[in-house]
Amino acid sequence: MISVFAWVFVFILGTYLFKISSGSLNPLKINILSLSYYFIIITSVFGACLTSLGYTKHYTYNMMRSPDVYSDVAAFFVAVAFLIMPLVSIIFFKAIRFQPKREYNSYLNKEVLIQDSNIYLVVTIIFAVLTFLPFVAMLKQIGYVPIFKMTTKVAFNFAKARHHNVNLEVWGITIVKSIVVQQIIPILSYISYAFFISSKNKFWGILFTFLFLECIVIKTYDFSKLPVIMYFSVIILISIIYYGGIKLKTAVAFVSSSVLLMILLYRSVGFRNSFLDIYNGILGRTLFTNFGNTAMHFEGFSLFFKPLHGRSMYPTILRVFGVDTNLHLRSGQIIMELYNQSGIYDGVAGVMNCFYIGEAYANWGIAGVIFGIIWVSFLLSSVFVLFTRIKKTPITIVFFALFTQQMVSTMNGGFIDYIYNATYIIYVFILVFYLYLPKILYKFKNLKVKRGRI
Repeated sequence: MISVFAWVFVFILGTYLFKISSGSLNPLKINILSLSYYFIIITSVFGACLTSLGYTKHYTYNMMRSPDVYSDVAAFFVAVAFLIMPLVSIIFFKAIRFQPKREYNSYLNKEVLIQDSNIYLVVTIIFAVLTFLPFVAMLKQIGYVPIFKMTTKVAFNFAKARHHNVNLEVWGITIVKSIVVQQIIPILSYISYAFFISSKNKFWGILFTFLFLECIVIKTYDFSKLPVIMYFSVIILISIIYYGGIKLKTAVAFVSSSVLLMILLYRSVGFRNSFLDIYNGILGRTLFTNFGNTAMHFEGFSLFFKPLHGRSMYPTILRVFGVDTNLHLRSGQIIMELYNQSGIYDGVAGVMNCFYIGEAYANWGIAGVIFGIIWVSFLLSSVFVLFTRIKKTPITIVFFALFTQQMVSTMNGGFIDYIYNATYIIYVFILVFYLYLPKILYKFKNLKVKRGRI
């Protein structure tokens, strides 16, 4: 069992290293590395520390066969990740002569370049109209507006409805819902918001309002509590990057509203326990669930299963390496089947997501954990450097915020998502499209002018 003094040492040293690597831990000017610090602290380090100190009444601890042993193993590797991640960033920055504090502050103080706003407005309106059609089709298939069900007191089977909504297909095509509705519409809303605060153009404001209302429905379509909070977090990140930071009262309002919204959503789906109970509800899910799932990964792939050796890779990648796609297995699914068979039978359980080192261990053992820590840190650091060194425009601001939120939250989704992630590919494709769209249109216009003269 890791002592309280060891955890104090880990916390102080990790905080010091993250402060150097991120340039600042000021939450009012948060960036991808400082956000990683707070995310790891809240979702993994606190849980590991509390479990090590004897707070062991969470359901994940009680489901394990040897909880004392493998909770300590998981806690050790969480501490290792917390210390090595910022250290890798520091070494990387030294190698490329990047000074995070100076360069990030310089980036925040840069003037936002607004060019071709009218072109972007017309294109974004066209996409908004086109994507509205599958949005309406999705609601028609559901048969009601989900968020309205969450705000009424009428008896409703949320578990059954959630299972139905998660698995429905729009027009019989899976990617229409997962990409067009759930990904592209929110991106269009972020772009509209960034151009609105940059240009103060009322048409951008009207478009943002329309897309914003769509996104609230989209982010609650399966009665999940977190997606809508994540949506607002990107809005906050865009504001931080554009304004060079946010005021304390804005941050307090966002956190307070998020907590209040989570409480209301938990109440709406039948949660009746105390919200001060650290083992259940919001606190239990935040402090213990992620760490508990990580400990289950270490136990499951030490006592019951052999390493997957990369079988958690997406079928697209397995196919590239000539591996039978039927061998694809996500470790979170295996762990769920091991520890919560009744949940799967009842149709209310899917996968046990954990801190990314859990899936790295499930596939490649301790070597996978060490490589995973280095690789994830390198990716986060590379995104930090890239966006702070390119032009600051409404488009680049949006995608800096998107990559920040998505790459940090992926830490609780699994390591494989840092090797291949369709969401990142969509982001890159849309970013490149928007960046080069004006140039393409101008070339096309000039070509038509030249042909007219001929």
